[in-house]
Amino acid sequence: TTKWEEARSRARHVEVAATEAKERFAARGRRLAEEVARCMEGQAAKLAEHEERVQELEKERSFLRQELERERSAHQEHTTKWEEARSRARHVEVAATEAKERFAARGRRLAEEVARCMEGQAAKLAEHEERVQELEKERSFLRQELERERSAHQEHTTKWEEA
Repeated sequence: TTKWEEARSRARHVEVAATEAKERFAARGRRLAEEVARCMEGQAAKLAEHEERVQELEKERSFLRQELERERSAHQEHTTKWEEARSRARHVEVAATEAKERFAARGRRLAEEVARCMEGQAAKLAEHEERVQELEKERSFLRQELERERSAHQEHTTKWEEA
């Protein structure tokens, strides 16, 4: 009986210890579950915040991509216009150079033609001056002749009147 009572007493101690352990584990399990629940609530709140932040960032990313695309498009358009303007400027420069060369050649030809005309005019002028000198000499001679003739006529007229 003593052994049986000892065994029964030990069984009760084990049973009490097991019950206490069970209660401690249950309490610890509840605390752990509560802690996990709080943690999960915190994680859910953080997750909600993160999802909200992700949505904001995705909107901003979308906006920035659109802005980047618009900027690239505008930049490309300006680059294209600049290249076209530069090309037109080169064409204008080439055309201006060609026109300058044509006008210079035309100017040289005109200057040569004017020089030939001037040479021709100078030759004609020299001929005319020579002709003028000849005519002046002839006029001078004719005036002298006329004067002699008048003088002789006057002399004859006077003699005839006297006679």
